[in-house]
Amino acid sequence: MKINLKLVGLTLLVGLFSLQLSAQGGQRPGGGPGGPGRGFQMSEEDVKRRVNDLSENLKLSDDQHKKILDYELEFYTKMQVEREKMRNSGEFDRDAMRERMIKVREERDKKYEEVLSPAQMEKYRELREQRMNQRRQQFQESDPQKSGERPTRGRGRN
Repeated sequence: MKINLKLVGLTLLVGLFSLQLSAQGGQRPGGGPGGPGRGFQMSEEDVKRRVNDLSENLKLSDDQHKKILDYELEFYTKMQVEREKMRNSGEFDRDAMRERMIKVREERDKKYEEVLSPAQMEKYRELREQRMNQRRQQFQESDPQKSGERPTRGRGRN
């Protein structure tokens, strides 16, 4: 089964943006492009926790774990830089940002392919797809307009 990396990257990006839109209710610190509800970011601790989970699921060796952690921290840093550039530019170009994030994710996945066995890489892709589906579902559940339900209005009226 051949997986189209661009499609996978785009799917990840859509899920990431979906999560960003629903994860934070207020104006992000510093205001700027993107408006309220945007700006969700993982912390370095979140990255480490995610790599630990990945290590358990893929049964990584210590050497593989260290390399994947290094790649994820590098990826995390690149994404932070890209977000900061976007914030400081004064203009928000969603398409350009999406393309840049896809490119950075593809770079990371190429590095993964150098470290993981083919079986581990396949399992990684499956886990990533499951995570994206969970994010999509969480977004739909948190946004009544997307799920077809009407939001509750004051005093219990619908």
